[in-house]
Formats: sequence, C-alpha cells, structure tokens
Amino acid sequence: MNEKQLSARLAKMSAIAYDQPNIATEKYKALGYAQVKYIDYQGAQCYVVWSTSTIVVCFRGTEPSQWNDVKADLRAWPEKEETGRVHKGFNTEVQKLLTELK
Repeated sequence: MNEKQLSARLAKMSAIAYDQPNIATEKYKALGYAQVKYIDYQGAQCYVVWSTSTIVVCFRGTEPSQWNDVKADLRAWPEKEETGRVHKGFNTEVQKLLTELK
C-alpha cells in the first residue's frame, strides 16, 4: 500500500469512528480487521481494530451535540508532550481512554 492509499484508508477509518458500534464493526471487518473493540469512557470514545499484522486506534473527535466534546474544544491551547505539542482538549480526552486501552 502506497502513502496515498494509506492516507485514504486512514481517513475512511476515521470517518467510521463516528458510526454506532454495530455498524462500525461491520465496516472495519470489511476493511480486513477481524477484531474490533469499542471503548466509551467518561465521554471519550474510540475504536481499537486489529488484524494479524496491524493495530489501529480510531478516536472520535468533536461531536457538536455532545457537551463534553464542546468543552474539550474550548481547551484549544497547545500542551507540550514528549514528542511535540498537542491540543489540550484532545489530549485530555485521549488520556481518559489510555487507561482503558492498557
């Protein structure tokens, strides 16, 4: 898979992250990921999908109808991490999910 194909695939997987679990599971499986896990913890959501050779974590971003997401977006200042800077609101939501991913 070349870089352009990979980018298109990841964009598609990101869009699927907004689907309900039963629909998303079928779509991820159609892309070749035999295992799908949906995590919803304290208002933050992601899908973890994997095959024999690949693991992908697909985080949901802002859903304007969800107050928790709007609050996260309001914390838009950059926050320094080990590998660079990240949107503080996004980082806060990801940190919630990291405890569930272990």
